[in-house]
This record gives sequence, structure tokens and C-alpha cells, in this order.
Amino acid sequence: MKLNTKHFNLFKKLCQKNINKLHLNHWKVYFDFKDTKEEHFGYCEWRLDGKSAKIVLNKVWDVDVPIKIKEQLKQTANHECLELLLAPLTTYARQRDYIKEVYDKESHSVIRILEKLI
Repeated sequence: MKLNTKHFNLFKKLCQKNINKLHLNHWKVYFDFKDTKEEHFGYCEWRLDGKSAKIVLNKVWDVDVPIKIKEQLKQTANHECLELLLAPLTTYARQRDYIKEVYDKESHSVIRILEKLI
């Protein structure tokens, strides 16, 4: 299935809604729409220094069963924004020079956001 610009614009709108809801406005987020040659619907990549991120929507979805595109776009936008929410934790967890205090600080920043949502 091949997506079009209309799908991409809806995806960006859904992502922006999640970015606002998750209090991620301190990130500079860029969007891209391309054929990633992968099986995933999209992905998120980031750099902690500068708090910049790129959220990519795959133009080609390799699906064998009929899907509701709008629902899948919403789910993909949610997933990628949650990846961004956890980006600092993910980054620190992957580092070899793990510092407990830094990790704890970031985990509590996620907890504070979730507390506002619950």
C-alpha cells in the first residue's frame, strides 16, 4: 500500500497533537515522508544534544490484510511520539558509562508527564 501527501499531513497533525499532550515541546521535531525499504510504518530518531528529532512516516506499507489507514496512522503517530518521550531514557540506558542519577532524573521526568495525563 502506498501512502500520499494527505496521509502524511494527517500523520504530522496527529504527531503534533501527541507532542503537545506529552509536553515534548522542548524538542525540535522534523518530519520526513519516504520509502524506507523497511517493514515498519515509521520510526523516530533523535539527538539529545540540541533536543532534535526526526519522525519518519514510511511511504510504502507492506500489509497483507486490509487495514483502516486513519487508525494505523494514529497508532503509528502515538508510537513514534512515545519513542520520543522515552528517548533520553533509551539513550542513557544504552550508554556504557551509565550514571544512575542521570537515568533517575530522566525517568522521573517521564513519570511527571504521565502523572499529568492520568
